[in-house]
Formats: sequence, structure tokens, C-alpha cells
Amino acid sequence: MSMRVFPVVQTLLILVLLVVCAIQLGIANTSRKRIKQLTAQQQWLLQRVEEVEGWLSTPEMEGVEAVDIDGQWVKTMAYALVDDPDIERFSTVHFARTTEPPHPEYSVFDPLEGPVPFHPYQWSRNLLAAVQRGQSVDALLAEVDAHTVRYRGADFFEHPFRFTLPLIPVEGEPSYALEAPWFSGLAQGYVLGALVELARSTGEPAHRERAARAFESFLCLRGEPGQAEPWVSFVDEYDYLWFEEYAQARDPQPRVINGHIGALEGLHAYHRFTGDERAATLLRCGATTIHRYAGDFRRPGETLRYCLGLPDGHDYGPVRAILQQEWLHALTGEEFFGRMARLFRVDMRLRDG
Repeated sequence: MSMRVFPVVQTLLILVLLVVCAIQLGIANTSRKRIKQLTAQQQWLLQRVEEVEGWLSTPEMEGVEAVDIDGQWVKTMAYALVDDPDIERFSTVHFARTTEPPHPEYSVFDPLEGPVPFHPYQWSRNLLAAVQRGQSVDALLAEVDAHTVRYRGADFFEHPFRFTLPLIPVEGEPSYALEAPWFSGLAQGYVLGALVELARSTGEPAHRERAARAFESFLCLRGEPGQAEPWVSFVDEYDYLWFEEYAQARDPQPRVINGHIGALEGLHAYHRFTGDERAATLLRCGATTIHRYAGDFRRPGETLRYCLGLPDGHDYGPVRAILQQEWLHALTGEEFFGRMARLFRVDMRLRDG
């Protein structure tokens, strides 16, 4: 499947339109802060430019179907889900072979609140390290139990601290601040993958049940915006399934690309371990979402967007973004993801500094 290809004449006309609009608007090198200062005519022109950008970034996707998940229709494609033994080399998680030592306290903190008391991501790494070294996990399991919220038979792992998304929005864009407790699709995926490794290495039914309850959290789709109960999965207005890294009480959601794909890595670990077809469905739906929106994250010639909710915020992990597209390519066999990995590699710097 390839990106939509326009005839040469149409493409030239579109480029001319973009240049003319940029000149008339006088915003070629300005930020979205000035949007409120534009005249009605200039705002109309800006909307046309954004429509053209949408045409250029939206891929052709043959074979899109709908599947029911938790009473909501979700778009999906019939990816093969290739059992590629080399997929781990593209992983940014490495559930089965972490060598990180446990840390007594998570090092990341909110600038306003200070060090955090518990972080599900850090907990997952500590559990993996303990499992690999054959150490007791009793204290770690007691710790996570103290920060688990049970809802509809699923386990959600809380972040018991206030957090502000470390991106500065421009005027007219949302500011993302989360009050404790908050929940994350990325964290759910990492904890799920760690629990899978615990269950696989020990063979204990109780640990397998823990992993199953973590998996169930992805099937509890958000109902309406502002839902009080925990959630990390939601369906957008165009019927695409997202695993939200920073689940918000109000829309629009941030829709962080690395958080969404990180959740997919956890689901993939669970699917390989159990063969649960519901996990396969979530994998296909989640990959379909990135197939649709990867072009919206891309900034040709620059670092991709960190999330769709803050279009001016650059991703701080360009190598990770490339690896995640290669991981999706290995998982699905879909050449689109291989192409996006190549485009991201061309666009972005591969090192800091």
C-alpha cells in the first residue's frame, strides 16, 4: 500500500497554492500564536492550506474494516501479524532481556511537585530486572498492589502525583496537566509486558492472572469525555483506536505516538504468550491508527511531532520513532511502516547536540 500519488499537474498547482497562501498570510516563519490576529480572509486561506496538508499526509488504506470492541466500532486492517523472531531488535522496551538494576526511587519528577512516590514504568523495569536475576518479587508485587485500581475486572496502575506534559503550548492550544491519580496507556503496556515475563518465567497461574487483568484494561474503552472511571483506550471521531499515554479528563487528547506504540509492544508480548485473539484485534486496530496518522506526525525535513494535541511540540526521541516504525513493519509486514521509518530517518537528526 502506498501513499496517495497526485498527478504532476495537480501537485504543481497544490505547491503554487501553498506558496501563494503563505505569502498572503505572512506566516511562513511565524507560529500559530498569531492565528487570532488574522483577518477572516487570511483564516479562510489558512484552513485551505491545512486541508491540502491533510490530503498530502493521508495514506490510501485498502481493506479498512470495522470491528466491535466494548460496544464501539473501530477501524482495522487485516495485517498478518508476522511472528518475526528478529522483531526484538527494533524494540524500545526489550521485556525479555532487560539488564537494568532496580532503583529505590524514580528519578523523573514534576517541576512543581518534586520526586514522585511511585511510577508504573519504573516499577515495570524493576520487576523485569528482579525476574531476570531470580530475585524475590514479593515486595514489588505488594508495591504495585498499593497503586492498582480495579475497574470492570481490569487492573489500572495509577500515577499518584501531579504531572504537566513537558511541552509548552502556544496560544489557542490546550495545556495538558494531569491531577493525581492519572493513568497511561504506555505504562499499562510496560507493566503488562513485565507481568507476562514474570508469568512466563515462573509458570505460576497467579502471575498469569495478573497479566490477564492488566490486559483487560485495554478492552475497557472510554465512554464519554470526562469519564470518572479509569481508562487508557479511546476511539476518536473517525473510529480509530488510541492507547493514550496521558489520559485526560477532557478532549482533545494528546495522542502521543511513542506512547501508543509502546502500548502495542506490551500487547504483542501478551499475544505471543497467550495467543489471545482479542490481543490480536487490539494490535491490528492500534497499527491501523498509526497507518492512518503517521503522516500527520511527520514534519518533512524536521523532527516529527511528539503528539497531535500540540502540533508545535517536537519529539525528543527521533531514533525511538524510527525504531518503532521498523517494529511495526516487522510485526505487520506492511511496507507503509518501512517507508515511514525511512522518511523519519531522512527527516531527523540521529543524535543529540
